[in-house]
Amino acid sequence: MTAIEWDLDRRYEHGVSRAVVYLPDAPPVAWNGLVSVEEDAPAAFETMYFDGDVYVTPQPRSEFSATIAAYTYPENLSDYVDSLGYTLDLQRKPPFNLTYRTEDGDSYRIHLVYNATLVPNSLSMATMAQELAPAVFGWGLVTKPKTIPGARQASHLYIRAADASPEAIAALSDILYGTATTDPRFPSPTDVLGIFESNPRLRIIDHGDGSWTAIGPDEWITMTSPTSFEITSPSAVWIDGDTYTISNW
Repeated sequence: MTAIEWDLDRRYEHGVSRAVVYLPDAPPVAWNGLVSVEEDAPAAFETMYFDGDVYVTPQPRSEFSATIAAYTYPENLSDYVDSLGYTLDLQRKPPFNLTYRTEDGDSYRIHLVYNATLVPNSLSMATMAQELAPAVFGWGLVTKPKTIPGARQASHLYIRAADASPEAIAALSDILYGTATTDPRFPSPTDVLGIFESNPRLRIIDHGDGSWTAIGPDEWITMTSPTSFEITSPSAVWIDGDTYTISNW
């Protein structure tokens, strides 16, 4: 088994990293030359919740689309584009899946794009300091939506690492990029939901005798006295002055 590796010494970096293309009937491959993914703005977002709290956001527009710029592209995409980067006749080409990572303040987002197809866009050449700059390939990207459990159909999911447990991000990364013992693969929406349900940031264990244990980040669980504690997780919700609900998140 081989985990995916990227060319970390590449010259160009524009806030997009860890891109991987998942083609049908072919091993996933890193997209080292990716420069940017400019997503078309949706009319609105439909956020997905687990126990009442946000953990993944699919883009609601079924026609999610974007513009991709790259200095090069994986050899596996040669069936979709010619040697100059122009899109070939794609009528008989099956859609592929794509993941990439973008910076988000002091965190980052992992994007999952389902059922993607390239459409013709552009190839630009430029000169810089009397030196021919690398050609920038450009494509449009359109998608076909998939069924998302608990939400409308969508073809774009993203996960903000700061809002998820480290265990969930690690589990998702192992699936997307592979490990020393497992091959990389593209997870279904159901797989993604299962990862977050199995790896909550706050875990509540009901002992069945009227007592329970809370396990979570130190900033969420604070001892206010030797016998009292406070939970500040969004999943701890007061119902009235004496009653509250608390659940995994």
